[in-house]
Amino acid sequence: MTEYTIYPLKVAECDNEGPRVYYLGDCSEVLRLHNLFWILKSRSVTIAVDTGFTGERGRQFMPAIIQQPHEDPFAQLDRIGVDPGEIDHVILTHLHFDHLSSPIERFTRAQIWVNRRELAYVQIPPHPWFGQFVDRQAVELITGPWRDRLYLVEEETEVVPGITIFRTAGHTPGHQSVAVNTAAGWAVVAGDAAFTYRNIEDDIPPGFNWNVEECFASMERIRRRADFVLPGHDGLVFIRHGEKIP
Repeated sequence: MTEYTIYPLKVAECDNEGPRVYYLGDCSEVLRLHNLFWILKSRSVTIAVDTGFTGERGRQFMPAIIQQPHEDPFAQLDRIGVDPGEIDHVILTHLHFDHLSSPIERFTRAQIWVNRRELAYVQIPPHPWFGQFVDRQAVELITGPWRDRLYLVEEETEVVPGITIFRTAGHTPGHQSVAVNTAAGWAVVAGDAAFTYRNIEDDIPPGFNWNVEECFASMERIRRRADFVLPGHDGLVFIRHGEKIP
């Protein structure tokens, strides 16, 4: 089976209150999280998991976001030798702005994979509050002009040999994670099913969630199939694995 190299790419940092990260957590705690997206590469295929965001766009949603010039998503792609126009697939873990945003505009040939329930949820949110986290311009691009390249996922789907999407609802109703075959074993890019290693290792759901029961079930699903987990917002990824996995 095809093996992939995984590149974690940091685009920003942002401080978050403890209960937002850990369900019913310490209200006095402030945690600095990283905003990440990921490139999966084999000899013949390049896949982005999520898109990152520019600092200008990100601060429209979260003014406290800090992005250094070298963390711009296109600077990060250039650093690892990836042309955004040559990315074959974009897998979206979910549709919050820090996972789908304006960089998608330059992924001009990619097939785009999103969970059907996730798309329906952001197109017709149950309350306007939920819309504040969604980059509408990016959603309208993939559902309008780029609709012919949009693949709607139901539950578990193989994108290409060695890359499988599976539903990990809880943070949002259509959240999905990505199982990746590597030389070091099966990695799971968790997205926001686990913000940090502590979420997944201590079985503490993310505090920002849609359904806490689904969060518990999804983290167990990830643990069962992963040889190692790559959380969505934890800078420890670089300490445990470096800039390139494996």
